[in-house]
Amino acid sequence: MTSNNDTEERIYTVLLEHLGLEKKQLGLQKSLSEDLGVDSLDSLDLMAALNEEFSINIRAEDLEPVKTIQDLIDLVQDKLSP
Repeated sequence: MTSNNDTEERIYTVLLEHLGLEKKQLGLQKSLSEDLGVDSLDSLDLMAALNEEFSINIRAEDLEPVKTIQDLIDLVQDKLSP
């Protein structure tokens, strides 16, 4: 099973690679849309990247309640749970 810290680091890597951000811009309570400028197309790209990275199945509707990086981490951890 993946540790929470490992999951967080892997999500940060996906965010950095797919959004062109710098690590100093990231933080657990950062708003994906307001602080990081994630739009609907970025969300779909992130969804695909996270599905591939973690071999999980996040759907577009799963992302609707996700507002912060912490929410994203919680979603991935939930999908990883048996």
